[in-house]
Amino acid sequence: MDQKKYDSHSIQRWAVLVGVNHYQDNRIRNLRCSVNDALSLHDLLNNSAETGYVPDRVTLLTGEGPEARVTRIDVLSRLMDKAEQANVDDLLLFYFSGHGDVVNGDAYLLPTDAQRRGLLPDTAVSLQRIKSIMQASAARIKVIILDVCHVGATLGQQATSAENQSFINSVVEQTKGIAIFASSSQDDLPWEDANKEHGIFTTYLLEALSGKAKPKNKQTITLKNVVNYVTNKVENWAETHKLEQCPTLKFEFKERDGATVLLNLPEETAPPHAHLMMDTVPIKTNPIHRTFPIAVREVGDFYGRFRELNDIRQIINATTDMPIAILGDRGIGKTSMLIRIEEMLAETAWNGRQFLPFTLPPNGIFTYADFAQTLWDGLYCALLEKGLHNHPLLEKPAAVTSFGRFVAQLNQLTRLMPEMTYVVFIDEFGQIIHQCDDLESNKIEGFLNYVVEKTNIPMVFIMSLLQTLPGSYGSPFPRRPIRLLPFSRQESTELITNLLTGYAPLTEAGQRWVHDYAGGHPFFIKLILAKLFDLFELENTQSAMTTTMLQAAATAACGSGRAGEILRDIYKTYFTEPQRLVVIWMAEQKRPFSWGTLQQAGASIVTATRQLINRHYLLETPDKNIDFKLKFLGDWLRHWAEFPSEVERLLVPEAVHKQVPVVHVQHGQPAEIVSEGVCVDMSMERVYVNGEEVVTALTSLEFKAILYLASRSGEVVSKDELANAIYPEEYYEGDDSRISTLVYRLRNAIGDTKPYHHILTLRKRGYRIQDVTLVGTKNHERHGNGNQVQ
Repeated sequence: MDQKKYDSHSIQRWAVLVGVNHYQDNRIRNLRCSVNDALSLHDLLNNSAETGYVPDRVTLLTGEGPEARVTRIDVLSRLMDKAEQANVDDLLLFYFSGHGDVVNGDAYLLPTDAQRRGLLPDTAVSLQRIKSIMQASAARIKVIILDVCHVGATLGQQATSAENQSFINSVVEQTKGIAIFASSSQDDLPWEDANKEHGIFTTYLLEALSGKAKPKNKQTITLKNVVNYVTNKVENWAETHKLEQCPTLKFEFKERDGATVLLNLPEETAPPHAHLMMDTVPIKTNPIHRTFPIAVREVGDFYGRFRELNDIRQIINATTDMPIAILGDRGIGKTSMLIRIEEMLAETAWNGRQFLPFTLPPNGIFTYADFAQTLWDGLYCALLEKGLHNHPLLEKPAAVTSFGRFVAQLNQLTRLMPEMTYVVFIDEFGQIIHQCDDLESNKIEGFLNYVVEKTNIPMVFIMSLLQTLPGSYGSPFPRRPIRLLPFSRQESTELITNLLTGYAPLTEAGQRWVHDYAGGHPFFIKLILAKLFDLFELENTQSAMTTTMLQAAATAACGSGRAGEILRDIYKTYFTEPQRLVVIWMAEQKRPFSWGTLQQAGASIVTATRQLINRHYLLETPDKNIDFKLKFLGDWLRHWAEFPSEVERLLVPEAVHKQVPVVHVQHGQPAEIVSEGVCVDMSMERVYVNGEEVVTALTSLEFKAILYLASRSGEVVSKDELANAIYPEEYYEGDDSRISTLVYRLRNAIGDTKPYHHILTLRKRGYRIQDVTLVGTKNHERHGNGNQVQ
């Protein structure tokens, strides 16, 4: 046998890694750790070219939310691609973290769009199909690793070992030529630890692959090394917690030379003279990973945000029931802030006040009844921890039939410890609102408003939000939210200095470069520093980091799964279409834009640019040009696999030449007036309804508003967009009272009374104008219900 042919360094390794947290079917419980499991494994495999995995051969699929989905076709097609590309001596790995289930004895893995109600075989991924695709591949080594919560996926149901046994039996059937490593065995269940950011199984899988399972004097990690390490660790953990969990290995092919090498370790992980050491070899660790990407939990690891914490302290000092909303984009540190606030309540003198905090998790809440019951259960558990037992009120279910009854029940329960102020932490409150239908979300918002406005219950709701809630509750409560913005340069310097203490120093210029490249965003600062430690030896405190090292770390960070997961979600979920066009266009051009260039592209592009400046993704330079503030975003977009298709879809090359109506009035001769619907004469600043001129004179702002709405006819215009169009120099923070009043006056002026026929309100979204014609342009534009008529 040609031993060189099977050298572990000569073969190629292919992988498809899937993690699903979010499920569209409200009968399926959302998960917490699965996406992070897949992301961490992706980063570990791509940590070095020496591992045998390279980015082009590793596919990452994550289902984080409604817009970041993983479908059955995604999983099967991506696995088919890799299976077909693998050569005869290669390794093919499939990893899945998420829910699984069994139907008629067949195991299924649940993607984002899996549906119950008898449709699981039609919408979930058949594990038998996964096996058949892999068996058909030319790859010599095929490995499936499953960290699957294969029971308890259905809301309200308890996991049973019988269901687990059925799943495991199906998993290990017909596995000829494939090694399958699953997170539990037939007689026990997989578990999560609330203090960890991964499932228990994947926690130790990552440890094993990072080097802890490596035998002495070797730079390879085999499947058996991993299995032995993970099984031992998981069993020890389960025994400590008085639970049962033992991973399962099904191995039905012959290993050549007795070793299936999953991964090669870079040579630098072995210290000098390792062969002389009798004990285990120390493993290179990355100090940034102690607090990244997980939320910061220790006070000593929390940096910045002094002004925001002081504002929150003042609010809590002044009231016993004022809600506090922490508003900020993904990765900005909202969860860390909530944890810091909870610690602040315990450590600060509050003039004798005592606080009883508890957390209300968003997963599994799809109705007001779910919300009320979860709130009741959280309060119940918090009181139990304070030693309150055997009270009959604690055994009652939540009275959810009306606000009044539930509030009366809460009053009784909170009076059991009247000296307490009850503090309810809700991370990602917007997720709850999003996953409920409009009726149920309105009930939840209404209930919170009812507690604040109509009761004296000493209960403070502190919640994080990605964006201001739309609708009647405004900001979402009587107080504006606490906004978490990117770090100032001083805060970034403090963060960088502390994280690099004891390692190679970074000059002041280098710190400024990291701050500017990351736009002050703490997530991306930490990601760049983490890549520095991955790529370079930084233990020598006498050797300063170079610009070349920083640029290499930034490039690696842009290509990481963590950057892709967070930026893809921001781009697809939280950017409007005009905002997407702006950032794609700027990334494609690789240069700053002047305001004049943006104005040529139309009013909607100018408005989107101002919004992105307000959100700190872009900035206005001293010479009045527009550039990326988060330079990381521009580089990531250019390396994004979907970037070319987005350029084509958004017609970016033509954007400069595309003329759209702008909110600038051109005076001239009267135009021919259309006799039906609303007619806006741009040249004469006049408005007509059904051929008759509006008698009430419109103010300049009212005319700008109807002109902008008409220019976007058929589109939904948010209050933010409308405000930024007519108040272009002002910073708009979601105070929608001005816009609501303006639209009210505009409707009165044109005689548009309820039920509205021309300017429609789309609850929680904005306004849409219909049956409108713009005249006084070169070509009159007639718009109906969203369709332009030539």
